[in-house]
Amino acid sequence: MEFQITENMERENKKNGRAYGKAIKAAGSYVEPLLYILPSLLIFCVFIFYPVFKTIYLSFYYTDLNGDPSSFAGLENYAEFFKGAVFRNSLYVSLKFVLLTVPGTVAAALFLALLGNLGLKTISLFRTMFSMTISVSVATASTIWMLLYHPRYRGL
Repeated sequence: MEFQITENMERENKKNGRAYGKAIKAAGSYVEPLLYILPSLLIFCVFIFYPVFKTIYLSFYYTDLNGDPSSFAGLENYAEFFKGAVFRNSLYVSLKFVLLTVPGTVAAALFLALLGNLGLKTISLFRTMFSMTISVSVATASTIWMLLYHPRYRGL
C-alpha cells in the first residue's frame, strides 16, 4: 500500500513538472544545518530552559529544608513576595540605578560612535585607542588566569 501511494505521488509530480527527488533534496538541505546546531541547542535547553521551568514549577510549592516540594502553595508565595518591603526596596533601587546609568551610557556610546565616524585626519588614531580597550582587557584577563594556573607561583 505504501509503495503504491509513493508511486502515485511520483507519477502526479512528474505530470505537474516537478520531480519527486527535488523535494526530498530540498528538505535534506534544511536538515543538515539543524544537525550541526543540535548539540548546542541541547546544551542550551538543558542549562537554560530546564532550570527556568523547574524554578517556575517550584515557585508554586512550599519546600522542605532539602528544597523538595512539600505542599502546594498556589499563588500565596507570589502574594507574600509582592507585599514585602524588601521587594519594594529592591524595585526602587533597581529603577533608580537604571534611570541614573542608562541615559548617560547611551549618550556616551552615541557620542563615541559619532566621533569614530568623522572624517578627520587623526581618526585612525582614535579608532585604534577606542578598540585598544577591548584587546587590553582580554590580554589582562589572560595574564591573570595564566598566573593563577602557573605551577611556580601557585595562584590556585
